[in-house]
Amino acid sequence: MSNVSDLLQTFSESWPSDRKDFRIEGDESWKAYAATLRDIVAEGDVEAASQGLHHENKQVKALTVRALGFLREPKTVPALANILSADDWATCRLIAADSLGMIGTKDARDALGAAVTSEDSADVALHIEIALGRSSGLESGALADLKKIDDASLGKAAIGNTAPDFTLTTADESVVTMLDYRDKQPVALYFLYGDG
Repeated sequence: MSNVSDLLQTFSESWPSDRKDFRIEGDESWKAYAATLRDIVAEGDVEAASQGLHHENKQVKALTVRALGFLREPKTVPALANILSADDWATCRLIAADSLGMIGTKDARDALGAAVTSEDSADVALHIEIALGRSSGLESGALADLKKIDDASLGKAAIGNTAPDFTLTTADESVVTMLDYRDKQPVALYFLYGDG
């Protein structure tokens, strides 16, 4: 059993398939998601990660779809395109759209284009449009940033705590740092995309 298989099994035990798509206050299970995503991507074993696409736990499948986007392996495009066009769970289709956009190849863009007119979920359709609007695949540096996340830094930006400083490049290429806003006004961050 590869390390990726162990990671997926451990994640499956901490994040059950019937888990609600929202968290109640105090639920920190999302840290398991973030750490497992980071660790799978750091392993870089696309073949082992792809086994998660067939896992009986839909949460494991969705995490795997996200990880494959970060790994950017073109040979995963057909499997991701199939999930985008045929998976019963809208969340998994949405993440497949994100991941195809992160891969950014012609085949990935073709799969997104084929799905844009047939998608019933407005949320998934929005993510398809966002993915098609990307000028390239995964943002430069996003993979390295993901691999650098350490367990101690997860969850530091909680309500009532001072957020750690960071820099973001927005969709319009503006650069924003947390220091620009500290002690000036409340800040709410919304991440629409897996790497931005």
